Amino acid sequence: EFRRVLFRSFTVPGTVKTIGANAFYDNEHLLSLTVGDNVTAIYNRAFCGLSNLAEITLPFIGNQKEYENPDWYSISFSNVFGNGYYGGNPLWKEDIWIGNTRVYKGGNLKQVTITGGSLYRNSFNSCSSIETITLPNTPETIPQSCFYDCTNLQTITFADANYTCEIGELILPEGVTSIGSQAFYRCRGI
Repeated sequence: EFRRVLFRSFTVPGTVKTIGANAFYDNEHLLSLTVGDNVTAIYNRAFCGLSNLAEITLPFIGNQKEYENPDWYSISFSNVFGNGYYGGNPLWKEDIWIGNTRVYKGGNLKQVTITGGSLYRNSFNSCSSIETITLPNTPETIPQSCFYDCTNLQTITFADANYTCEIGELILPEGVTSIGSQAFYRCRGI
């Protein structure tokens, strides 16, 4: 349990393989969090209530490093931040509903770095506070609704290609062969 971590910046120790549900619940101290490649699973709501978190580094998007038959919910970035209620209290003041599921909308989170894994349909759907996303590689496909409603997104960096799409331009690197429907819908910053 990391709820009582009083640091402003924290790196999950290399010995940790799994981060459980509500592990960081309601920790208002953290501004920056790094989860290393040693972690293979992150449970729902693991980062619930990190209201002051401004930047996060994760080894993959969603709940686990690899998926055989992923459903849209388990592969969503927002899933590890919260859904529903905990102890009778709403998890985020800015949550939204997708279908009948409550998901994280953003809070103060501005910078996201993903060090592995793949992009999926709805990966960053409605993560409206995020301004900068760094991905480990250039995907062949930008899936449907991948960055849907990321209204403040200004920069996407593809680390393997040393390539960045910046404010006001959406020029993707070589290697991207298809873009799914509504992949960048309402992304006003790029």
